[in-house]
Amino acid sequence: MKILSVFFLFALILLMTGCPMGPSSRMYKTQEWETKYYTKSTRCILPDDIKTKPDRFLELDTLLNWVGVIRSYETKLVGDTGVITLTIDHKYWDFIEDFSIQDEIMFISPYGEGEFKYSTQHLNYTKPRLDSLVTQINIDDLIICYGKLDHMENDTPVLNNYGLRFIPYKLYTTKVMSYKVAKDSITGSTLCNDNMCQVSEMKLLKVPEMGQNK
Repeated sequence: MKILSVFFLFALILLMTGCPMGPSSRMYKTQEWETKYYTKSTRCILPDDIKTKPDRFLELDTLLNWVGVIRSYETKLVGDTGVITLTIDHKYWDFIEDFSIQDEIMFISPYGEGEFKYSTQHLNYTKPRLDSLVTQINIDDLIICYGKLDHMENDTPVLNNYGLRFIPYKLYTTKVMSYKVAKDSITGSTLCNDNMCQVSEMKLLKVPEMGQNK
């Protein structure tokens, strides 16, 4: 329903503005290496779910699929193992890609469930090699990550690395659509259908314009 509603909303906007290009939407298209993790992971367990009962989720050993904005990172060398820990601001996303006059294809919600960390380990690394690797990390890029809960740092979930994908800043925006995720009124747990969170309180923040919408 959301795909159709957004499609017709943008179609109406384009008709009103006289723009000849038509919008289209599709479910998120994974990269080839990513497909097996996307299929096996859950999008129905989010950071707030983890924070309420971290011991339960440590026992479940569940592969999680979270999305967020990279805020910072730190590196360290433990013997010959390079460790990179990303600090990420979790964001809601409906896993729909939108194509029209705008550059961005991902309308990420400005809302989310706070900070989490994502730790990657790299064997047989030297300090120069580790420093070279982190040049690929750009602050404010989006990250789609797959991992299991490794531990908690105070109230912050830390996931270990099963796979990640960087989305350049220019390909997403939090300025077009706003939405939240529905929660159970009694347990507070995330509500889902077909391994997708139920989106709630959806609002159009601005009409997408040609080019960047930041």
